[in-house]
Amino acid sequence: VGPVITIEELRLKLVALGTLGTITVGYMPASPDVIGTIYEYGGQEPQKRFGVIGIGYERPSIQVVFRGAPFDYTGPRTKAEIAWRYLAGIQPGPLGAGVTTEYLLVDPQQSPFPMNSPDELGRVKIVFNLHVMKDPS
Repeated sequence: VGPVITIEELRLKLVALGTLGTITVGYMPASPDVIGTIYEYGGQEPQKRFGVIGIGYERPSIQVVFRGAPFDYTGPRTKAEIAWRYLAGIQPGPLGAGVTTEYLLVDPQQSPFPMNSPDELGRVKIVFNLHVMKDPS
């Protein structure tokens, strides 16, 4: 069994809310229009821990994107705001929602904002980024 991937763990946490709809990891398909996706990008350097050989804490960086129906700004912006506040409120300890990994920090890097212009179908993407610190999975 390989390591548990942070984006899948955070997807499970957001899906447990029951109000954000379909959320994928690593890839946003062309349909449905209304969808959320969680991506990984270059994180911060791992942190050593006294008495632990190798990586003490992982520090991945995450991007969360919500896309709406054509010409709908409010829908994806509202979902992004809900997800942003929910993830920012994670307290140190096991993540919950079926995930036992211990998260020490989920640190939003900015408020949700529009990503580029609407696409060729008029769909808006709202995005925010997070830095995370967790025990290795």
